[in-house]
Amino acid sequence: MKKLLFTLLCCIIIYTSFSQTAASYSFSTSTSPFVSIATTGTLASISGDDFTQQNIQIGFTFNFCGSNYTFFSANSNGFISLANYIGFTATGTNSLSELANIANGQGMICPFWDDLDCTGRAGYYQTTGTSPNRIFTFEWNNAALYGGLSGPTNDSLTFQLKLYEGTNVIKFFYNNRTNPALTATIGIMNSTLDYQTLNNSTSSPAPSATTFYTTISILPDSGQVYIWSPVPLGITSEINSKDHINIFPNPTEDILHIDLAEGSSKSITIESMDGKILIEKLFDNRFPDIYVNQLAQGIYILRVVGDNRDETLRFVKN
Repeated sequence: MKKLLFTLLCCIIIYTSFSQTAASYSFSTSTSPFVSIATTGTLASISGDDFTQQNIQIGFTFNFCGSNYTFFSANSNGFISLANYIGFTATGTNSLSELANIANGQGMICPFWDDLDCTGRAGYYQTTGTSPNRIFTFEWNNAALYGGLSGPTNDSLTFQLKLYEGTNVIKFFYNNRTNPALTATIGIMNSTLDYQTLNNSTSSPAPSATTFYTTISILPDSGQVYIWSPVPLGITSEINSKDHINIFPNPTEDILHIDLAEGSSKSITIESMDGKILIEKLFDNRFPDIYVNQLAQGIYILRVVGDNRDETLRFVKN
């Protein structure tokens, strides 16, 4: 009966259900020539210090961390808020405490969050392509570092974010730069507890879901691309697969139902994202349950070892 119930529940999972947390997005890098939209895009109203434009239309439905968005607000300090938040104050202070004041960080996408000043500079946006493969682009063009009462510094920082219809992928593109004394944050956030930020701006930075980096000192090289992709959740292999384990539900609040596929005697561990073992069990049946209600909210790794197998799956604890 338990096997039948598990199978029925798994069969109703939508295979294209994507990441529910920012911390679960996969990160990768690439390179691509920078193509400005300054001559084709719509001029954004961010030409000032701590300026925000609200209600910018994406042109399609974009899903981030399980929520759908069709418009957002953009800020001159190098980020957008999918929550369309406009009550910005000291938005140039890229920190967790300031993130809490910006809709608690919901839907924050930050290609280069720092104390920038777009006075006399510009921002542009446009949607290109046709459904279901449209791309939205927002560009900060020749932004400068804030220079106090004397106005913006004589710097030039040009970069873009792109949102991709259907795949819900996020990409950051970078162009020309000078080298002001920057202390920036690059990453994606959905709350003060759920984020990924990069530790540097090289061609191979490391994302972190535990350290909120605020000390990036230079814009990435021209042509550098950073990519965040949502990871499908739930069942990703066939129910009767002999090669892969399955888990349900994902995300979960208190219990994980597991199908170990073929074989029975297995060591199962729950590990934190940094590899620390939090729960360890040995089971001799195919359909064990593990209670995870004692875990804090976040992303965890379930590891199964046995029968010449060492397999892992990520899951979300709500």
